[in-house]
Amino acid sequence: MHAERGLPSSPAILIQSERVLLRSADGRPRIVPAALLVRNGRISSVHELSPAPGASPSSATSLATASSPSVSQAELPRPSEARVLDYGSALITPAFVNAHTHLTMSFMRGRFDDLTASGNAVEQLFFKIETQLEAADVRAFTRMGAFECLLHGVALVWDHYYFGDAVAQGLRDVGLPGVVAPTLQDLGGPGLGRAERGLSDTVAIATDPGLARMGIFSALGPHATDTVSPALWTQLAQLAEQHLLPLHFHLAQSPEEVERVERRSGCSPVELLARAGILELVQPRVMAHGIYLSLADARRATSGQGRLVFCPASQTQFGVPARIDEWLAAEVPFLVASDSANSNDGLNVQEELRWVAGFRALSSSYAPAFEQVLAQGSAEAARQVGQLRAQAVARASRLGDADFLLRKLWDEAGALHPAFRAGAISAGALANLAVWDLDSPGCWPATDPLRALAFSNLSHALRQLIVLGEPRGTDGWYASSLLHSQAYRDARREADARLQQLWRRAGF
Repeated sequence: MHAERGLPSSPAILIQSERVLLRSADGRPRIVPAALLVRNGRISSVHELSPAPGASPSSATSLATASSPSVSQAELPRPSEARVLDYGSALITPAFVNAHTHLTMSFMRGRFDDLTASGNAVEQLFFKIETQLEAADVRAFTRMGAFECLLHGVALVWDHYYFGDAVAQGLRDVGLPGVVAPTLQDLGGPGLGRAERGLSDTVAIATDPGLARMGIFSALGPHATDTVSPALWTQLAQLAEQHLLPLHFHLAQSPEEVERVERRSGCSPVELLARAGILELVQPRVMAHGIYLSLADARRATSGQGRLVFCPASQTQFGVPARIDEWLAAEVPFLVASDSANSNDGLNVQEELRWVAGFRALSSSYAPAFEQVLAQGSAEAARQVGQLRAQAVARASRLGDADFLLRKLWDEAGALHPAFRAGAISAGALANLAVWDLDSPGCWPATDPLRALAFSNLSHALRQLIVLGEPRGTDGWYASSLLHSQAYRDARREADARLQQLWRRAGF
């Protein structure tokens, strides 16, 4: 497995716009006229264009700075067979990467009035229903989650679920690239007794050239440190090295997980991973939640290629939000993802960024000084809270940086698998691109497009999504063309029928 592993063989495509998000040598974002040559699902080359004669600078290109020499339209390399997609003044950015999903679990969306009322929703609610799932259910429900992702500008997911082969087939049916981690459990959970099948599915997906051509790859998917035995963790460390596979798992997501590991092994979840050789691997580790980690263990778990994944909306439902402000201060690297739609009612990962930014000041609402505001409402108490807020915002100032936030969904999340790069507009990266209509009222006046993307829900402004070089909808009518397609209608019909059968089997 390597960076050039097969993707679709197709004629060249030239994609261009007056506003394309590129990066300077130092990584700073730049919005400039550019053209992208795409071959076989990857960006072959990037060409910054000279402004058209007489063109006036736009407020939306205010991030432009001097860079490498640009070329004119006449000088632009144009393969004779190339199809040209010219998006005028629309903004082209990388499509989003959602680094932790359970697409299948959308079928439980809205079924439970209040997940927070459950002490452990994963075990008390989800596990009981998931024991009734069949592979065909997983494939059908995955399709629905995949369509939802496409509507929100997501062109690649890291998915973790049972019946991994069915998840891969569901992604292939819809045409959504992804990294599939078949869930592995040998101490408890719905996957008990299926670990060997899960391992077989993982290797089969990793070595399937047909899936690779669709941008579908695999990762090793141990469920969590309390549902996977030390022996299986050790085996997974060996398999990761043998097959060059990353790992994708839950870490310290519940008090019960921490307590069980401590009781069984006499250590923390991170120490358990260390003993199994997981932390010594050069392969990336994508670790969801990390809510109940000490800062020392968080730093240890993310050493090298490890990344924690913060899912803010979901964590407020099934648990409590992790303290990313403390992670930031301790230089603990993390990504942002949506988790499953049943625990936050949506797969719009872009919308999660506002939750992340809000952590700059959130701690001030729960400081002792605020108790004085509630008790007295005095000017002095208000002043103290204001001071605390200013200190907290200054301490976590990066959470207000739009590009810092967006890179959690772009190149940082797209650089975790040895088989590909995503979330970037650069040579060699997957040609997964989002085209944004900056004339939408949600973007107006388009003074700072990146801030609009980081602090708004702009799904309505998504003009087109390009996946592996191919547009997925009708230009300008992207969402409606996707929802009115025969593929979506068929997927919805089967998912509806299977969901009714599942609820009957589950006794609902």
